[in-house]
Amino acid sequence: MAKLICDTREHNNLYILQDFDTLGVKYDVRKLDEGDYESTANPNVVIDLKGGILEVQSNIAGKNEKRVRFLNECLRCITKQKTLIVLIREPKIYSINGVQYWKSPRDRNGRPFTKVSGKYIMEVMKSYTENYGVIWEFCKPEEAAFAILRILNKNGGKIYYDYEYANQLLVAKPARIQNSKWNITKRTRR
Repeated sequence: MAKLICDTREHNNLYILQDFDTLGVKYDVRKLDEGDYESTANPNVVIDLKGGILEVQSNIAGKNEKRVRFLNECLRCITKQKTLIVLIREPKIYSINGVQYWKSPRDRNGRPFTKVSGKYIMEVMKSYTENYGVIWEFCKPEEAAFAILRILNKNGGKIYYDYEYANQLLVAKPARIQNSKWNITKRTRR
């Protein structure tokens, strides 16, 4: 069976690693040149995990530094013939077309974190798909570990986990996260 590789630079993923441990997923933590997760069985598919649309906005339409870094990652994937799948943790958006209805969260003073509209972000995301082959996937934050496994296995990842047990955990997980000290909304508002 294949192993999952998790990037050492991935932030705030402790709950994801705990889910992998619970499911008996074998994984190594090491530096990846592209993405945050990949399988040893198919290293040509990488997943870049994003904390929400706000993070995506900063990567594709934000300040020059972050935009250039993400673009370089896309270009490296093209050069190495890798498929880059961006997995976005958003509780209420399920597809790229749903991004057009996204509204920026607001700070304590009621000002939006960004003035960029959801419709504009959606159009830029579509252009990244067209120009760089980026695939955009969405999941609820509490389902991130399961979405990573599903996507990698769908693309030849061959990562073993107990599917039935995973489904049982998914049903119980929202209550588990709400009762924990970890706050999902804080993570998306950096």
